[in-house]
Amino acid sequence: MAETETEIEHRIHLRIAEQGKLHALQGDFARAMGCYRIAMRLTVEAEDPEAFFRHYLECLVEALEQDGSLDAVLKYCDEVEALQKRSGLSNELMRYDWAVLQQRRGVVHLKLGNREAAETALAEACRVAGELDAELPLADTLLRWCRARLHIDTRRLQEEQQSHGYFSVRAETVRPDIATTLSDSEIFGPMAMPQNR
Repeated sequence: MAETETEIEHRIHLRIAEQGKLHALQGDFARAMGCYRIAMRLTVEAEDPEAFFRHYLECLVEALEQDGSLDAVLKYCDEVEALQKRSGLSNELMRYDWAVLQQRRGVVHLKLGNREAAETALAEACRVAGELDAELPLADTLLRWCRARLHIDTRRLQEEQQSHGYFSVRAETVRPDIATTLSDSEIFGPMAMPQNR
């Protein structure tokens, strides 16, 4: 039997992740990342569906990118790419995830000024998305700009990210009504073990 929305909302990891999103919206990325890490760990411990873990991981990587930890984002991209290649990209969801990963890699390379690497990653993102009849409008726009040799400054890139809904953590996607507040000792403590609320 499928869970109701209320049953899903009572999962502590979901409530902690929502608090992380509130921290991210306030620009407090350290606390946001702490909440996401706790939520990921609790999801694994509860053996809940992988979709929760994947979403929290996406939120964590977004926070890293917004916090300026671009080398860490590229390291994450490399690790996920290696895992994806080993799995063989055997279904459409995995191939779409590959395209989104390449888009993220391209964006980060643009932010770092690595235009050639950005263009390669964006071209791959657009190619795979096209094969799936999926759309990645940000990757498409940025690839056209790269190929036209247009100057892409950080401000313009951020505007495009916002206009294309690049970040999944946005005010309209967060549920403050179910967020569980954690203390700093819970977020940053040795085990970062939250109290069950």
